[in-house]
Amino acid sequence: MTKTLISDFSNVILFPKNPEYKSGLNELHQQLRHAPDYNPLDYFQINIEILDFYTSLKSKLDLYIFTSGYIQEAPELLPFIQPVFKKIFSAAELGISKKDPSAYTKLTTLLNIKPEETLFIDDSQAFIEAAQIAGLVTIHYTNNTDLFYQINQLIDA
Repeated sequence: MTKTLISDFSNVILFPKNPEYKSGLNELHQQLRHAPDYNPLDYFQINIEILDFYTSLKSKLDLYIFTSGYIQEAPELLPFIQPVFKKIFSAAELGISKKDPSAYTKLTTLLNIKPEETLFIDDSQAFIEAAQIAGLVTIHYTNNTDLFYQINQLIDA
C-alpha cells in the first residue's frame, strides 16, 4: 500500500518556458540568478496542474520533493510548492547522487518510511532505476495525463 509520494522537481513540477532548452534547470538558474532583475517565473513555468493533483492526494499520502539541486529554493517558487509538500530534500544538500540507490535508502530512512510503501516520480530513467533498486515503487514521468492515471491506479488498488 502506497503511503508516501516523493516527486522530482525539475521537468516534473518546473519546466523551462523555452521548449527548445534541453539542459538542466539548475544550471540555467545558476547562470541567471545574479542578474539584477532576475525572476525565475520569467524563465520557468510551474506545472500548476500537477500541483493541484498532488494537493488532492494530501489526505491519502504524505508528499515530499526529492530533487538534485537548489532551484526550488528561489523565493518566487516557494509559495507554489510549500503548501503542497511536507518537506523538500535536495541531493546536493544531502551530499548524495540521485543515480545512487543508497540515496533513496537514506531518504526513506530519514523519513522513517518503508521503501515499498513509497512512490517515487521522476523524469530521469537513471534516477527511476536507482529508486527501483532501493525498493521504491516508481513512475517515469512523461506527461500529466499518464502520471495521474498511474497514480490513481496505485492508490485505488
